[in-house]
Amino acid sequence: MEIIKPKFSIIVVAYKRYNELKCLLYSLLSQSFTDFEVIIIHDGEDTKHRELFENFEGDPRITYLQTLTRYNDWGMTLRNIGLKMALGEWIINTNDDNYYTPNWLEELNQYTDPPVNFIYYDAVLSHYNELNHNKKDYGLLVPQIKGCYIDMGQFAVKKEVLEGHEFKNIAPADSELIEEIKDKLSPLYINKVLFVHN
Repeated sequence: MEIIKPKFSIIVVAYKRYNELKCLLYSLLSQSFTDFEVIIIHDGEDTKHRELFENFEGDPRITYLQTLTRYNDWGMTLRNIGLKMALGEWIINTNDDNYYTPNWLEELNQYTDPPVNFIYYDAVLSHYNELNHNKKDYGLLVPQIKGCYIDMGQFAVKKEVLEGHEFKNIAPADSELIEEIKDKLSPLYINKVLFVHN
């Protein structure tokens, strides 16, 4: 039997953010473009988190699992687990405290033809993070490939580009990964805010 592969695989790393994860899931299930899978991986066992997910178990696009142990490495081990599970043509890694506009995947899908293999876009930061972004509350985070000024959740990358690479237990791991693969990239920038980083 042939496996039907989705266009996008959205890998969500999670740890005890109950309300934030609900917000993210509702934003994903509200997408106008529906050819995607969601892989949610919780860092360690948590009964309350698993119970929250039960409300979404009827959707075959969503897979949920918890690791037997807590890795506590900024989600890097969990992202690597998700990469191995992902069936999609495009990979999106995000955290459980992000959420997306309803047209997010529809916007991305317009630009997935070759040679493009990396798509990035603007975000709104809902908190002040002087160390990483130096933006005011609800400031705009405009990404740049140079210097990897891109936050996790702010890009989609063709799965084949990631072959042989993995997320490492360092911060910021998203920037390190992009530095590692930048010579392979044919990037496209969408000049629109498509997600909120909580």
